Amino acid sequence: MNYSGRCYNAFCGDGYYWSGHDQCEDGDSSNNNACVQNPANPKSCSRARCGDGHIWNEGIPPTDYRYEECDDGNFRADDGCIHCELAYCGDYDWRRDITNPLDPNYEECDMGPVDNDVCLSTCLKPYCGDGYLHSNDDCEDGDFSNNNACVDDPFGIPGQFNTVPYCRVATCGDGYVWNEGILPTDPRYEECDDGNTRNGDGCSSACENEP
Repeated sequence: MNYSGRCYNAFCGDGYYWSGHDQCEDGDSSNNNACVQNPANPKSCSRARCGDGHIWNEGIPPTDYRYEECDDGNFRADDGCIHCELAYCGDYDWRRDITNPLDPNYEECDMGPVDNDVCLSTCLKPYCGDGYLHSNDDCEDGDFSNNNACVDDPFGIPGQFNTVPYCRVATCGDGYVWNEGILPTDPRYEECDDGNTRNGDGCSSACENEP
């Protein structure tokens, strides 16, 4: 390449089309437009494409199907950049690159913006207290309390990440003390609940304290 009588090595953006190497040449150094540095050969230019590692967002409107919100240089559909669009809960692609459940972008599943028995619209698996009545739920009150009329399945792990994410109607002997939203005069009111209906162990078969 010759500038003012001096020779330089060819490079993408030098303004000269290098036949047999360049797919394009726009004479600038930007890698955010239609002609970018070739990832395989930085000295040559290639046409921008999704997956080349360069975000094409210059000289193109956001409404154009080629416009890129991101480009992480791969074609994975389970990370933060999918088909050069930023991943979001409800996009039908289950994001697996975040493993911390406390991260706001964490997903356990993604089946779109719907609630069903497999996945919630929040991209979490169903759990007792999620506010959605699943086919295996006996009830659903949308809270995490296990001291009212609707409780976690006693055979699962209580809380949001319940391995058996179903709700059951509270009963004496389920291991949860039902004393919320109910008067002490109600026969269902529980003073105790030790997970069985035996008498003589401190908590009677009617879930009343024994002397």
